[in-house]
Amino acid sequence: MKWKIVVFLLLIYDVIYSQNSRFFLDTQIPLIPFTDTTQLSILNARNGSRFSFSFLTGEQGIHTGALGFDSDAFSELLLEVQTSKGRYCFRTCGLPYGAQYLLNQQIRLGMTSVQLSGTTPDGLLVIVTIVSPFTPCDSLGDTTKLKVQIAPVYYILSEIFNRSGKYVEGNIKVGFQKIAYEYGRGSAVPSWRFDGRKRNELYFKDEGTSEKTLLSLVSLSHQKHQHIKINSFHTLKVDFSLANGQNFIDTVAYTAYHPDKVIRDKKYNMDLKFYYTRFFRNIQEVNEYARRAASLNLDLSARFEKILSRSKIAPEEKWVIALAFHSDNANAFLLIDEKQRPRFLLLEGRFRHMSTIDVAHETELMALFSPYRLKLQLDMWLDYLARKEVWTWQFENEWGNVQHKEGMSASEYGPFLEHDVGDYPFVAETSEYSFGPHMAVEENCNFALLLYWYWKLMSDDEFVKSHLGMLDVLLHSVVNRDTDDSGLADKGVGWSSYDVNDAIKQSPENVYLGVKQLCAYEVAAEMFEKLAIKELEPNPEIKDIKSIKDGEGKGYFESIQLANEKLRYKQAMRYRAEARKIVNSLVKAFGELGYLPVSLDRTFRGWNQYSITIPEALFLPGLSGFSSATIQEIIPMLSTTYQLAYQKSLRSYGVNLSSEESVTWFSKTMVSDIVASYWFGLKPSTAIFAYRWNKNNPDAYNDGALGNRPQDKWNGFWYPRGISALGYLLREQQFRASQRLQFLEELR
Repeated sequence: MKWKIVVFLLLIYDVIYSQNSRFFLDTQIPLIPFTDTTQLSILNARNGSRFSFSFLTGEQGIHTGALGFDSDAFSELLLEVQTSKGRYCFRTCGLPYGAQYLLNQQIRLGMTSVQLSGTTPDGLLVIVTIVSPFTPCDSLGDTTKLKVQIAPVYYILSEIFNRSGKYVEGNIKVGFQKIAYEYGRGSAVPSWRFDGRKRNELYFKDEGTSEKTLLSLVSLSHQKHQHIKINSFHTLKVDFSLANGQNFIDTVAYTAYHPDKVIRDKKYNMDLKFYYTRFFRNIQEVNEYARRAASLNLDLSARFEKILSRSKIAPEEKWVIALAFHSDNANAFLLIDEKQRPRFLLLEGRFRHMSTIDVAHETELMALFSPYRLKLQLDMWLDYLARKEVWTWQFENEWGNVQHKEGMSASEYGPFLEHDVGDYPFVAETSEYSFGPHMAVEENCNFALLLYWYWKLMSDDEFVKSHLGMLDVLLHSVVNRDTDDSGLADKGVGWSSYDVNDAIKQSPENVYLGVKQLCAYEVAAEMFEKLAIKELEPNPEIKDIKSIKDGEGKGYFESIQLANEKLRYKQAMRYRAEARKIVNSLVKAFGELGYLPVSLDRTFRGWNQYSITIPEALFLPGLSGFSSATIQEIIPMLSTTYQLAYQKSLRSYGVNLSSEESVTWFSKTMVSDIVASYWFGLKPSTAIFAYRWNKNNPDAYNDGALGNRPQDKWNGFWYPRGISALGYLLREQQFRASQRLQFLEELR
């Protein structure tokens, strides 16, 4: 009975002392019990460098490696406290001989951290926080903040709170079930050679990589550490002695360095390396940075955690945001090519597609914190244009279903952006997956919406101006795909991104895509008008025409801008006229039906379904602060449709994408929540479904359910799209893109 009282008291201590921890996390974020039945996976990787330190709790260990979750290896992590009463450790390893597990183990997620807590039977509260440093960074030129984001460094903060009522002596051990490696000699360390000796660093070989790729544990505290091999673990050990009421803190860094190829760019025939290799030549330089920048990195990361602690949104919404932030970082590559040109790529979770543009419609909320990534992707996507015929063929896939790859006729209707830029570990001109056609209408419209979002976030007029000519080409291609003058595309559409929902996926006269067309046309018209070049630079007077060489003149030695006001006005008017056609078609359908169906083509099966996704295209325009009389005209129709669809599609496991099909995607319903707040004056939250589905899920972040049965599990695990949950923070403040610096002020 006595030990139960101690545990109860320590439950109270957890609430009190976690707030006094060196690294404070919002106590409103739900705690996840860490027991022998816990299955939650937490992708934990350094942004851009993908150095992984992921917790797969059901395996009682971690996955770690310098190349990210596709190339890491299972290891056990020993986090142990030893006193005269015994040895106690977390469930991040199989129970070592002679040890026992800490009581009341729990996991709390932060944006930049994973925090483990547990208690000993004799009154010690143990908190271990693994910090993956992060702070907002506007450009690659801000190297101080960029290093905080991408340096391959974690910090492991071990804290002991003595509330036992007695003086306690003991030690903390942090280590891995890996063979230690002697840096500089290229060999494993015999256990007898350094066991028990004072050491500040331990090195490990990264499995499956070259001899140059290493991992290391680095002591950052003033206390002397010892290299202790215990069972199969190589650890750093530090002693402590605490009177009752005292605390002890120890900090070590976990680092990596990979100097070799990460991805092969098949378009340019170049190997791409991690961008951090610009700053560090070897792991010793990484370790020196880890020591020198520890205080700054931990301080900035703690400030970034305020993004949740300052908010009053629901605890489940905070938890989903934290989990999804980890997933986005784990999927992000910041690379550099052989000519020192930067590349940013985002992996689509276990699907392994790279920089999928429809996924970016949600994930580029991360441009709030790293606008350079969106800028790099906007440039890159234009390198992957379909310009020629795409063949038509049929095949039987692995499930026995006959699928049809539709000819897209880019040469007839106009160029369109490829769905993605290839598959991991290769970046190819076309994707190498084998299901379905490309998404000509949706991806071209997404480019317009993302370009507008970047413009409003950063006011980067020159960059956006440089893309308006191609934007006109892309949108004109969309216009060409409307062959019956309804405004909505009906030919060469391909698929929408809703490839699990038949009606939204493939119906012609698709209303979901029609609203996306309308929004893309309207934001493009604003960019064309406001970024027109109104005055022509005067031509220099040519005094000696005989001295001018062929081709020389103004523009030969320096760039010039040409006046294009009339052209841009013409383009703006064209797309506003197309938007008007769509409005007229929607008004007619709404007048007949009292809502907007999934499709205006009444010959398509399921055309008359209700769907909450129809207004989705308003997501980025709403956050950007955009509105127009044309869009305002359809808001009452969209609001009515959304509310009817929500009622008809609500299920115990989520809100279905359409009223007669069973699939839900949590990221997409969360996008719809934000749209409903900004445009319809409603405040729904479907994050609770994402929380329930993921809180003990070995595939977290997992983005959806195909139905209510266990076998209806969606296979899109370790997915970045859940970052759409950041919208709950934004709607709380009624955020607009022009307020970005104010929104970030406390976090820097």
